Amino acid sequence: MPSLVSILPSDLARARGGAERYAVELHAALRAELPGWEHRALVAVSAGAAEHLPDGWSAVQGRLAGRVSAGDAIGPLDVARVLARRPTVVLSHQWRTRSATTLRAACRLLRGTTLVSMDHGAGTRLGYVLSWTPLPGADVGAHQSVFEQRISPIGARRHCVVRGGIDDARFAPAEDVEPDIDFLMVGRFVPYKGQLRFLEQLPAGARAVLVGPSDSVDPDYLAAVAAAAREAGVEVRYDVSDAELVATYRRARHTVQVPIDVRRYGSGAGAAPPELLGLTMLEAMACGSVPICPADGASAEFVTDGVTGRTYDAQDDRALAAVLARALADREGTATLRAGAIAESARWTWRAAARELIAAVPALGGR
Repeated sequence: MPSLVSILPSDLARARGGAERYAVELHAALRAELPGWEHRALVAVSAGAAEHLPDGWSAVQGRLAGRVSAGDAIGPLDVARVLARRPTVVLSHQWRTRSATTLRAACRLLRGTTLVSMDHGAGTRLGYVLSWTPLPGADVGAHQSVFEQRISPIGARRHCVVRGGIDDARFAPAEDVEPDIDFLMVGRFVPYKGQLRFLEQLPAGARAVLVGPSDSVDPDYLAAVAAAAREAGVEVRYDVSDAELVATYRRARHTVQVPIDVRRYGSGAGAAPPELLGLTMLEAMACGSVPICPADGASAEFVTDGVTGRTYDAQDDRALAAVLARALADREGTATLRAGAIAESARWTWRAAARELIAAVPALGGR
């Protein structure tokens, strides 16, 4: 029986962002599309395995707590144990990690194993160094957007764009819900997500809500956002459940993306990865919330100004303030854009992503 193994080097007890959601959802979609295959998936969990482990995933656990990076928690020995079973295809997430480097070296020695690599922007200093070693690349580099493919560090024999982004069974509009939130932002509280910039440009009289986890790799920024939100009268909701998130999307007229340069606020968080897809924007669109995002970058692949959402110049504070003010005033235009956003989101499902990947990888049955 052919077998597919997904490897996500994140420690799910400490890292639960878009990259982790992407890996878990794509693996589930591949299981559904390849019923005649054996499916396995490996992730790290340093504590509380039963609480954090997704369905169908096994874990390297316990010994990791506090000793390795949350984004690079699967080591060479863990990878070797997976490869000992000679899988047909390995789907590796996060290029600049120890596990990805090990797979690059080992898969060339294993005839019959195809290495498919994806990257979501994370990594460690060691992983960055290892990614430059003169090892063979992946057989296929799979990318979540055309934008991500242009800037991806992945070296591969061939490349494909698989997109993906939403579970259309969970994220859907509710016609009986009347939106009462003008602007919503969803994401981790780190400088490059731009919550402070958003609060600075928020129009007077607007009702806004921020949603995100209660912890952060930059606790000073987390505290600064909380203080600025209190001053602006903006509600912050921490650690919401999936059901609560869907309900909040449905109540929001607009969902906003404000990616920025971390140097803007003097954070010591280091270089920030760009938004490579924008899962929260797609989820919001599927629930009927109109997206507001920069006119370039990955989100521009599904947000067309005046058709499926509103865009602005990411480098211009006045442009951000102006688009928020227009959105607040133009209720009729927002209703029209809502229909366009819902229609566009239907093209970006996990099912579609799985089918794109299968079609692009010969070992999975593609061309």
